[in-house]
Amino acid sequence: MILSVTPNSTIDYTIQLPHFRWGETIRAGDAVWGMAGKPADASWVLGELGYETIATGFAAGQVGERMVALLRSKHVNDDFVQVAGETRLNVHLVDQESGGQSTIAVDSLVINENHIQALLNKVEERLDQ
Repeated sequence: MILSVTPNSTIDYTIQLPHFRWGETIRAGDAVWGMAGKPADASWVLGELGYETIATGFAAGQVGERMVALLRSKHVNDDFVQVAGETRLNVHLVDQESGGQSTIAVDSLVINENHIQALLNKVEERLDQ
């Protein structure tokens, strides 16, 4: 089994825009949810390829729930420490007209010493696997 540890869990929401102009209502072309945070990202890909993997780290709020659902959709086992706040969300805006891209990162996990110890315990429990 492969274990991934993602202390700063993240998901991406990428929005394709025909153009971007401040002060306008813009109809998005395509919008896609994806995994982010390199270790969880690796578990997501490995799960898709059929490898047994488990993802752990910190998760919080509705974004954390969506992240876990994305992992489960690829048959990844999950064992995250639930913390306060919200898992980080990266919103990528892609301007198809100019080819430019911007990322808005919203980061607000609230982690304390007990959470850190709980994560270390989860990792230690799984090392022999």
